[in-house]
Amino acid sequence: ALHFYGVKQVRAFQLRPDAAHWTNDVPDMCQPWNPVTASSWRWMHEEWTYPIPLRSVGITNLKALRGERVTEAARWEEDEWEIFAGAGPDVPKEDIRVVPLGVLLASDDSMLPVVNLAVGDALWRDAKSDWHRWVKREQRGTIDYPN
Repeated sequence: ALHFYGVKQVRAFQLRPDAAHWTNDVPDMCQPWNPVTASSWRWMHEEWTYPIPLRSVGITNLKALRGERVTEAARWEEDEWEIFAGAGPDVPKEDIRVVPLGVLLASDDSMLPVVNLAVGDALWRDAKSDWHRWVKREQRGTIDYPN
């Protein structure tokens, strides 16, 4: 806004959602920006360091955006992932959101293996385990896979 209006200061008001509608990407603009408390916005202040396009997006659900553990991640396009807390097919349509992938990466360090997925590959984990490679049925006879 400063650049657009050619001014040094802009007066603004923030409408913040109540707790039932809050997600990780909602900043508290009453406080100065801090990479710990507003990690979803860190790429506006820091250099993008991942080996994927900055424009990458995650199709995700509200549970993931509210901090629940992501349990499924799949890369379907060069710059598009599906990342869900819980089983993706069970996510109600009204809970699906498309966000910059950086929002999800910044809020959970355990998501780092997701950036190394090749297009067409997927990972899964449960509430306590580390990531496991998702193996297609036709491949199960030729490689090891988790039970």
